Amino acid sequence: MSMLKDNDAAQRMDRCSADRDGEGITADTSADLAPLVAVQSGFTSARQCSPPFDLHSPLFHLCSPTSERSYWIGVVSETHVQRGVAGGFAQLCHGKAAPLRKMKRGDWFVYYSPRTEIKGGEPLQAFTAIGRVQDDEVYAYAMSDTFIPFRRNMDYIDCQQASIRGLLDQLSFTRDNRNWGVLFRRGQFQITADDFQLIAEAMGVDIHVGLDVGLNDFNR
Repeated sequence: MSMLKDNDAAQRMDRCSADRDGEGITADTSADLAPLVAVQSGFTSARQCSPPFDLHSPLFHLCSPTSERSYWIGVVSETHVQRGVAGGFAQLCHGKAAPLRKMKRGDWFVYYSPRTEIKGGEPLQAFTAIGRVQDDEVYAYAMSDTFIPFRRNMDYIDCQQASIRGLLDQLSFTRDNRNWGVLFRRGQFQITADDFQLIAEAMGVDIHVGLDVGLNDFNR
């Protein structure tokens, strides 16, 4: 799924100033970043990500020490998210490179969609995709002669959409914040491991936080 429409005027990625139907950020770094996170993606039964590791298991490649991983939210309409998931890429802020370069290989990423379409769509206010940054490359992709956005390759996980409404009192960047929607207008922002876990669980992706082992490289 390309996040962009197929004609020149409509081939525009959601701008960083997403509509005011709902958005948000916190860069709270006080959360415990020591545990190891294992994400269940539907291949196997949920289990603790602990040694010994099966190098051939899909779950192995979804384990990463939180001390070396960051967690991000990107704000994009649902239709564009679907195109990105189908194509295995992420694109943000009208195709700008800078937001993508903030992320590193192995970082976790969640899409939030204020609306179903960038213009004229229905209000949605839901988390719509979740995945991990696949590699280190930020690359240009020509959608047309006049629009060449930047992208990053992603490994997306099967999930269900999750309305933010049920999480407003739990997430650190929305809790006790009547104006939480204003924060999402940044288009991209970093969140804590705890917030990521809450969102992932709401999307039907099991996360087990627990072990603090000295693994330095769980990249694919």
